[in-house]
Amino acid sequence: MLVHLLSAASFVALAAADLEGCDQGDSAGYALVIAVALDLVLAVAVLVVMGVRRPGERIRVCLGWAAGLIPALAGVVMAAAYVEGLGTGCPV
Repeated sequence: MLVHLLSAASFVALAAADLEGCDQGDSAGYALVIAVALDLVLAVAVLVVMGVRRPGERIRVCLGWAAGLIPALAGVVMAAAYVEGLGTGCPV
């Protein structure tokens, strides 16, 4: 869950940073893509490290990851709905 919370925090920080200047929709979209990519990379790294450190508990590690994935997917769906609701283009 810590990986997912870190990715959610990166989405909030990047969305607030206005990556694309005045275009809020594109900035939030880019932030969402970066946060999802960060989540995937960190989750795989944690799974590999936990699998090596605890070879007898690989099933538990994968089940824990799967249980943490459900709220993370719900968060991605909510963030995508938020991004969809934002307008594109700079306000005039």
